[in-house]
Amino acid sequence: MRCPCFVVLLCLVSLVVPVFAQAARLPSVEVGVAKQDITPDYPCALEGYSNPANRVYDTVHDRIYVRAIVFRSGTRRLVLVSADVTGFAIGTHPYFEQAIMARFGLEPDELFLAGTHTHSSPMVILNKSWPTGNEYRFTENLRRKTIDAIDLAFRSLQPVKLGVGRGSSSVAVNRRLPVEEDGKLVTRLAPNPDGPVDREVLVMKAVRTDGTPLAALFDYACHSRSLGPPNKALSGDIFGLAEQFIEKEIGRGCVSPAFAGASGDIDPVRVVPGFATEAGQLPETVRMATLLGEEVCRVWNATEVSAMHEIESITSRLRLPRKPLPPGEQDNRPPIQLDIRVARIGNDVGVVGLNCEAFTEIGLAIKEASPFKYTFIVTNCNGGEGYLPVASAYPAGGYEVNISGFAPEAADMVVSKALALLRLVRRE
Repeated sequence: MRCPCFVVLLCLVSLVVPVFAQAARLPSVEVGVAKQDITPDYPCALEGYSNPANRVYDTVHDRIYVRAIVFRSGTRRLVLVSADVTGFAIGTHPYFEQAIMARFGLEPDELFLAGTHTHSSPMVILNKSWPTGNEYRFTENLRRKTIDAIDLAFRSLQPVKLGVGRGSSSVAVNRRLPVEEDGKLVTRLAPNPDGPVDREVLVMKAVRTDGTPLAALFDYACHSRSLGPPNKALSGDIFGLAEQFIEKEIGRGCVSPAFAGASGDIDPVRVVPGFATEAGQLPETVRMATLLGEEVCRVWNATEVSAMHEIESITSRLRLPRKPLPPGEQDNRPPIQLDIRVARIGNDVGVVGLNCEAFTEIGLAIKEASPFKYTFIVTNCNGGEGYLPVASAYPAGGYEVNISGFAPEAADMVVSKALALLRLVRRE
């Protein structure tokens, strides 16, 4: 007669072996990466502030790029694009998306097209004559270079090992400062050390099968606008400079796409007029980019890797209420349509793409309740519908609330839908 312990062990083995057998049958995730230089050699108006016609760049401080990272598992593909531009708003996203999907046979949910949100890159615009006319030329070149980068990434698909790690950075700070003016509480655009902020730096590490570096994708919740309105130097700002720092530091062909997390109410700790600095000191923008880049490298080096299996993605379009008009005005406006795109890479990684500038509390709420160990929030993704504040921000007003078109309840609707989609791709 067999020992009861032996029977229990036999039962456990019979349960575990099929799990390992199933994992072995699943196709491993392959990855390909590429980047293309998109720096124009002709004058362009810089995007990100008012009166772009007055901000035609007069010098190139650092070159700007579009980076693509492609994931494939079986028949499923996932394409993440990070461009050193403000974003793909004012009708440009469909123009890019349609060309990309036609060229590569992608489904809409397989493409995350995002800008790093630098405020010192040329405008992405379809107007052929405004502000100078060269911006349309830049946009056409950007579309070609984006397709080239994706094509090169597809051509370089290869077996990899992947890992994800998290770090922390103090480069970002909340920028909604409550102050009292004439006995009334108002909100000013200024550093607020006591305001909510997401300091998490998420890093995805991809290495070839021989262990050599392939990619260092990272996500951080911060406006990439340490350079203020007076600046007329073309630059990728904090994210663009951090990307280049990481690629040089890790070396051996590593590509480092950056993605802006939920940062509608977040700025760098220092916003300066330009790259001017005292002798012997690093410019503030370079210093902050280096600090962020160093943290990404630290996390990348400490992150263990293994084979990942399966990718999945889904997209949903929400119809969100608009901010109410003043009393007495008839409101015939249609709801705002906001796209939420969600992907899964392996069992531990979720990605949420939002085509808006979501407040950091929205990203924090999604991360906290996410079924995934690591959740990348990507804003300025697949278009741009402006600022999405949380309901608690509306009474205090302020820049973002004043120009937002969303009603106060919209943020909670977005969080709820994003979590539902995450659970769906997690197959819970």
